[in-house]
Amino acid sequence: MKADERICPACAEVVKRAASLCKHCGHKFRSIDPAEAPPSFDAEREGRNFKTALALGIIGIISLVAYCTPDKAANDAAKSANAVATAKESPLANESTQMAWIGKSQEGIKAKLRDPDSAEFRDSRFYSGGSAPVVCGEVNSKNGFGGYGGYQRFIASGEKLAFLESEMTSSSEMDDAWKKMCVKAPTDEAHVPW
Repeated sequence: MKADERICPACAEVVKRAASLCKHCGHKFRSIDPAEAPPSFDAEREGRNFKTALALGIIGIISLVAYCTPDKAANDAAKSANAVATAKESPLANESTQMAWIGKSQEGIKAKLRDPDSAEFRDSRFYSGGSAPVVCGEVNSKNGFGGYGGYQRFIASGEKLAFLESEMTSSSEMDDAWKKMCVKAPTDEAHVPW
């Protein structure tokens, strides 16, 4: 191997050190060559953790604002009495609107995958009983070697807010997010089993 070459970590092929993409597998190289970086360099993972924490923080703030009122005890009785009537008036109570939300959320998940066209979804469900309307399900797609990596859970709210289980620091973090976000409301009907 020459001094101006390096090994692609995804496919183990030799490429030019100045390349930003591997010509063999399409792997994107970091702006800093890992061989030249300090031993503690892990910016990609730190960036992913920051984005996850930021999104969960935003969702938490939305939940806090939505559910914290000055006279919560008095409002709880009124909320439970009118819950079904209010839910049926909600624009998200319509099954066709929920199906459209599932489609938009799946597009948001596809945008995060290495090979979006290979995405295979299963058990995608619409939930609006948590702090925000979300779609929870599983997705499988091709990895850098061209093989499917196995199903992983996802949570998405439209095209802009999407989390894959592989982006979380641990499976317990995904479990916690799943329990808080994927909560069924009485009017949640949309479900795509495949």
